[in-house]
Amino acid sequence: MRPPIPAWISGAIAALQAFAWSWGLLVVPAVAAFVSAAAQVTTQDSWRSAVGVASRLWLLGHGGTVTVDGATISLIPLGIALLAFAAAYLSARRASRHTLTALISFTITYSLIAQLIALIMGSFGPRLLILTVIIALTGGYLGFRRQSAGDALVVAAPHWLARWNLPALRAGVAGGGASLALLLGIAAVLVTLWAFAGRAAASDIIASLDPDSIGGIVLGGAQLTYLFTLLIWAVAWLTGVGFHVGLGSEFAPAHVALDPLPAVPLLAALPTGDMAGGYTSWLISLVFAAGIVGGLVVWRRLRRLHETAAVPWRDCAIALGASLAFVFVVLVVAFWLATGSIGPGRLASAGPDVLGAALSGSLLIAAGATVTVTFLHPWLRAQVRAAWWSVFGRSGNSENAGERR
Repeated sequence: MRPPIPAWISGAIAALQAFAWSWGLLVVPAVAAFVSAAAQVTTQDSWRSAVGVASRLWLLGHGGTVTVDGATISLIPLGIALLAFAAAYLSARRASRHTLTALISFTITYSLIAQLIALIMGSFGPRLLILTVIIALTGGYLGFRRQSAGDALVVAAPHWLARWNLPALRAGVAGGGASLALLLGIAAVLVTLWAFAGRAAASDIIASLDPDSIGGIVLGGAQLTYLFTLLIWAVAWLTGVGFHVGLGSEFAPAHVALDPLPAVPLLAALPTGDMAGGYTSWLISLVFAAGIVGGLVVWRRLRRLHETAAVPWRDCAIALGASLAFVFVVLVVAFWLATGSIGPGRLASAGPDVLGAALSGSLLIAAGATVTVTFLHPWLRAQVRAAWWSVFGRSGNSENAGERR
């Protein structure tokens, strides 16, 4: 019987597969674009150029930078990052070993591949390392856990963790995740409305560019990779803080300031001046509503933990605190990844105010969750009932006594 492959080798092979899948899906359209644009497409230089473009796009999707005509592009196409995450997840599921050692090897190997390509292309930066580790670690962990039911990845918790109320913490994280998922869905609807309102401007831009069939496909695919970045901008818009696309162009529910933007059809889907002020200023209440839904999830999970007893206020506080912390961290990371440079000069900065938007969004969600959990707690209902009877019940008894006299 053949001995099993070592866990660290299994993890390294899975990381190589993850890289090959995500990188290969970028090489194909790059080669197609060069084939349609160049007359001598079979030369070695043409193929090398296509591979170079695909590699730079792969690095850009992992937090690297790309230099075009002296201008640095660092705004991450989150669609490529999600593609890499899916490749990491699927590769981890196909791995022969699903242990903690394999996960560590998977993460290290994938990160080293990214750093090696960055060394060749001259594309460095802290976000490259951080985002690569996030993609490899989360994608690999979820893939390993799904395949092995988590048994091989369970590690004995230290004794000091016993003092933590882990079920309440998980309830808070679940509620925060539900709020974020609903908020992202609201942002998707908002982006759809923006795109519908700006369809005429987008058509004019496409007509002026006049791309051929292959060029149109490549242009559409490139814009799709930034669609998820636009979704994060819409989330920042919903928090009331908004975002900017270069100096002088600011987008928020209360105001919109427009300066000339690059001729890109996707930018035509940004909100215009008539979408600011008035009723749009109240759309931040949707973030509060997302917090209410998260609070319902938190309360439902806490009730499952205390089926035969009242839910302690301590558990409610722990769950709500965990929800606030989880939402804040996720929003900070998301907004940080959705900022960067899109061109020279005033276009060197685009995206939301990371800390301001994250703080506003997390506090609105936490307020909605806190109101919901407090309102649903039996103690509050008992106090309200007692106050009602102490006021209206006493007056009712006095009236009945007067009638008897």
